[in-house]
Amino acid sequence: MPAPSLGRQVLLWMCSNLAAPDATDGHMFVPTKEQADFLRAFYEVDETGRRTVRRAVYSRPKGHGKSPFLAAIAAAEALGPVVFDHWEDGKPVGRPWRESRTPWVQLSAVSEDQTRNAWTPLLEMLRDGPAMQNYPGLDPL
Repeated sequence: MPAPSLGRQVLLWMCSNLAAPDATDGHMFVPTKEQADFLRAFYEVDETGRRTVRRAVYSRPKGHGKSPFLAAIAAAEALGPVVFDHWEDGKPVGRPWRESRTPWVQLSAVSEDQTRNAWTPLLEMLRDGPAMQNYPGLDPL
């Protein structure tokens, strides 16, 4: 039996709020199965609801979609249900950071071009997706 995780809620939040980057046809962002498995492991919680993973590395070859995936995680950390709130039917339920404090999301890279690789899809995913309607007042840079 898999460990309890907020990963499924985070995944559903991404698929419901973020546009696919570079898509002008209204497609939504959908992580790959491997990325979904990463989310499940990354947002795993223990019996007290505390996250068991504090840091992670998603290292894949160039062209594997790492930057859009990072952008989706950053958006979820800023707006989505990433903080344990309570148990419901034996499963953890999350809430957004903003319900307890202002979210703090940092993106870093070794070059400005690499930073752009994450910021550009992040802005597209937020601006072109339902997040703009679902979060009144959201103003992505």
